[in-house]
Amino acid sequence: LKISQEDPTLRIGETDTGVVIKEKREGIPTLLVSYPLIEHAEPEPEPEPECTDSDGGINYDVKGTVVIGDSEESDYCQDLPNGKNLVEVYCDDADDMGVHTAISLYNCHYGCKDGACIPLKSFTLQLNKGWNLISLPLEPQTNNISAFFEPIDDKITVVREYRPNNVNIYSPEVPARFNTLSEIGSGIGYQIKMMESVDLTYTGTEVDLDEFIREYPPLHDNWNVVGMPSLQDQQVESISAISDANKIVFFTYKNGVEITNENYDEAKTNPDFGIINPDVLKPGKGYMMKIVIE
Repeated sequence: LKISQEDPTLRIGETDTGVVIKEKREGIPTLLVSYPLIEHAEPEPEPEPECTDSDGGINYDVKGTVVIGDSEESDYCQDLPNGKNLVEVYCDDADDMGVHTAISLYNCHYGCKDGACIPLKSFTLQLNKGWNLISLPLEPQTNNISAFFEPIDDKITVVREYRPNNVNIYSPEVPARFNTLSEIGSGIGYQIKMMESVDLTYTGTEVDLDEFIREYPPLHDNWNVVGMPSLQDQQVESISAISDANKIVFFTYKNGVEITNENYDEAKTNPDFGIINPDVLKPGKGYMMKIVIE
């Protein structure tokens, strides 16, 4: 037995069956009590709820969904006029609140769409010596035509953009004041004449194809120069949707040969001239499009 520090008259010990308390007052044992020995286990803490994030945490380029127990929350674009704000949801246990969801507000440089920042991508235009029909499958970082073509401007003779009532022209060989084409963008077809064959790689963002078709300006009867803003091959029907034409003829250039009214009939039978009425529209290609509205 050991002496209790709280009361020196008590002697406390343990047996196999319990705790023995022996009290001694004025030298005379007066009480002997045996209490059952009960082990008081510390209650186990409730486990922290598991938190999972499908995009691995803070990832502005991928839409993720955070799940804690029965609740879930996904990244989303904030509905503000600039269209660039992303609300990134992620798991957090960095403070005394335990595992919980937290948010990070991020300003996407090139816009926000479907719960993620719109990423930059790249594409290479393959330009042949002579005439080319091109279009940009990505919206370029810069729409300034001289800045866009600056890496190859010593190899360009002229760039032409056809409008219903006029033709806009850009040429590095003439003073800037004589150029009527100052900007370049996706979804438009351009004629470009090169002094030699060259590749031009540029960066930009993908275009919403459905929105592009929905907002495409009206085409005029007869010839139009159009482009396909997509990194994937598209069926001809995709771009046909921009017109109510009863008849549509497509063609694009090949091997640097310009197709004109004079050689169109020959081009229809000579595959070296171009591609007439293709089954699919290729990224980076521009197309002459003749429509007949009856």
